[in-house]
Amino acid sequence: MGQVLALVFFCSHKTKMIFKPIIDFFLFSNLFVAFSFSCLAFQTFLILDSRVDFHLILFVFCSSFFIYSFHRWLKILNTFENVVLPGHLAWIKSHKKHMVMIFMLSLPLIIFSSFSLSLNHVIALLPLGIISLGYTIPVIREGSNNIGLREIPGLKIFLIAFVISCVTVLLPVISSREETSFSDSEILYLFIERFLFVFAITIPFDIRDLPFDKINQTKTIPVMLGENKAKIISYSALLLCMVAGILHFFSGGLGLLTLAAILFSLVISAVFIFYTTLKRNEYYFSFWMESMMVVQAVLVVLFAN
Repeated sequence: MGQVLALVFFCSHKTKMIFKPIIDFFLFSNLFVAFSFSCLAFQTFLILDSRVDFHLILFVFCSSFFIYSFHRWLKILNTFENVVLPGHLAWIKSHKKHMVMIFMLSLPLIIFSSFSLSLNHVIALLPLGIISLGYTIPVIREGSNNIGLREIPGLKIFLIAFVISCVTVLLPVISSREETSFSDSEILYLFIERFLFVFAITIPFDIRDLPFDKINQTKTIPVMLGENKAKIISYSALLLCMVAGILHFFSGGLGLLTLAAILFSLVISAVFIFYTTLKRNEYYFSFWMESMMVVQAVLVVLFAN
């Protein structure tokens, strides 16, 4: 019996070691986060009961990968050599060739998918592009130094949630409808739900980066308020998201099963936020927390059908 258990352990350990580089590549190269955003955009088409624009989905995937890779490269370049990088940044730094290769591959795909964008898409993307570039690039004068938007105290998470919400809600809405207005309650509720959801599940990543952000003097919510208060804000955002979803349902813009799927995903997210601590390993954040976006989209697909 002992020999059998030893053989099982050896085989499972060996299998884990074989697949670990592949899993690490998918998680830490920003491919998974880009896939997660694409899932949210796909979910929006389902909620709107509209034909899915797969060219737009491809554009969301490639552009998200491009922007995230760009920001993380800048973060690595602007960090002192003796500073210990978080796991995902350390992986990127040690796999420069792989990152450059897929970074370059994303460019022609962005160009290809962008040909299907309408003028309204381009108009919506212009301010988002400016915000995304200014997020890390030091464009704001503060005293004798220039800083990026992410370094403005408490602003980082709001910018992330706003841009992701616009990309995964507003762009699909533009593809689905000739006229787009936030005065439409269905669109407004959907945007608020997405903003609050992304806001809530982004706070754990700032908790993960707390030691690193303290060194770099990036005043995120966990840095300013502490880990526990940051979690309370995250729970509050999920609760408000639930309220927005229920109001969305009563306005007639959301089906009962779709509402149930979204509420279930919020409960799952709350559980993972509850167990978020600085002691959690990189996989907890880069897979489990990141996958909350995928989980919500999958649940909407399953419940909606």
